[in-house]
Amino acid sequence: MKTNFLTAILLVFFIVSCKQTENRQQVSDATSINSVKYEIKISGMTCTGCEQTIQSAVTELKGIKSIKASHNEENAIIEFDTALTDTNAIKLAINNTGYTVLEFVPEN
Repeated sequence: MKTNFLTAILLVFFIVSCKQTENRQQVSDATSINSVKYEIKISGMTCTGCEQTIQSAVTELKGIKSIKASHNEENAIIEFDTALTDTNAIKLAINNTGYTVLEFVPEN
């Protein structure tokens, strides 16, 4: 009797565990669909400290997958999840650091 009960408990645990793994995979697949990449033209950066300031401010937003700012190129390359943030929030975060977003250019 105890063996059947333990077998049933283990079976339920296994089924629930498999279902959770399947759900996480579906969420992961869905979020990759919402991923976009932009080049952001930015004015006012003069050094690597400026780059770090922008990168730090933007990475605090939800959904940011990567950002790399360049004062030499006067831009930042960003990848983010559109289900969690948008270009307006990113622009506001950068402008609040004292730099100016000029435009967002979609990357191919």
